[in-house]
Amino acid sequence: MSKKSVLIALFLQLTLTFIPMGYSPSAEARGPAARSTITTITIWYEGESPTVLEEIEAGFEMMNPDIDVTLEQKSDLIHLFIDAASRGGGPDLVLGPQDYIIRFAELGLIQAVDGDFNPDDFVEQTVDGSFWNGHYWGVPNIYGNHLMLYYNKNLLATAPLDTTEMINVAKSLTGGGQYGLVFHIDEPFWLIPWLTGFGGWVFDESIDPPFPTLNTPEMVEALQFIYDLRYVHGIVPDGADDMDYGYSLFWDGKAAMMINGDWTLDAYRDHFGEANLGVARIPLVVETDQWPVPLVTGWYYSLNTNTGGDKLAASKLFIQYATSKPAQLLWPEETGYGVKLPALLEAFNDPAVQADPILKASADQANIGRVMPTSPSMGCIWDAMVDPLQLLWDDLVTPQAAADAMQAEAELCYGKITGKWVYLPAVWKP
Repeated sequence: MSKKSVLIALFLQLTLTFIPMGYSPSAEARGPAARSTITTITIWYEGESPTVLEEIEAGFEMMNPDIDVTLEQKSDLIHLFIDAASRGGGPDLVLGPQDYIIRFAELGLIQAVDGDFNPDDFVEQTVDGSFWNGHYWGVPNIYGNHLMLYYNKNLLATAPLDTTEMINVAKSLTGGGQYGLVFHIDEPFWLIPWLTGFGGWVFDESIDPPFPTLNTPEMVEALQFIYDLRYVHGIVPDGADDMDYGYSLFWDGKAAMMINGDWTLDAYRDHFGEANLGVARIPLVVETDQWPVPLVTGWYYSLNTNTGGDKLAASKLFIQYATSKPAQLLWPEETGYGVKLPALLEAFNDPAVQADPILKASADQANIGRVMPTSPSMGCIWDAMVDPLQLLWDDLVTPQAAADAMQAEAELCYGKITGKWVYLPAVWKP
């Protein structure tokens, strides 16, 4: 179905079934010619497709002629919103990723939305991503930003199901300037799926704030696995620590498989054509019989704490409209901004997503993803992993030494931001 057809269906469905959330336009505003009483709401957003939002805006205004919506795309949303809202201003609604939303909640700049949506209607990860301090702070809109396996069907007919098959197939496709697998091997974001696949995680979340766990046996196994891909199996190129190099190899048909994010799906699909591009989950880790779990990020509509009265009612009405099934199904159709999956379960399970082989594969991977941690300690994790990963890739440290170095750096950072200092080699206690 085309976007125009979906939008028309949206108008029809909402005309028949839409129930305003506490918003009662004035009698004169209800008439088709009466626009003397107008409520204007402003929405700030960052990084999303203006086309889809503009279509949703147009449909909403058609159904609600007494409300005008102003969309404003901001390149530095988090800082601009904090500055404006803390001064008593800012937009009525903000659409942003979960780390922004939780930060706004911590600062008291947005309103809890506990009664404004039914969590059971949305994908679990997206619901979890907006929960903090006993409340929900954003209504889920879309999610994604996850890693998955791409493969060139001209070189490989089907995706490997587990790591043993992946390594064996990659060996058979490596040689003469061609490689079996490429991914950003020294970037921490690409390490997370292997760490989770070996049963590990970056935090002990029984401690508040979560305490780093980067020198565990599971981390050592994950690092050994990555090391072996180059130095034992020889299936990844020496330059795999250069993302552009790996991207070029896959693009030029010189790499059979690549682990990359959903943000590249549009480009790969256009380049290879749907018949020649394969998408699948990152293969099951044989040693643990566990799937690698990538990080996923949700995007949410949140209400400015300064918004009240008719503006608040109109903003809630817009959220309900924007998170209805027809509006949600506009997102997977959009191209050029990375394919985003609808957060509404009814839309996520719709044939528009599930009957499309590429979208379904992306959805299958995202569906086992883990929500990006919003703890300030996560910054410590990212920074701590970078240098040891590079040293491991250059064969200058062992996996155990790399894990120990990560942990030491993360603990120092953790102490700085929490005040809970770690005096190595003493045992830390919360």
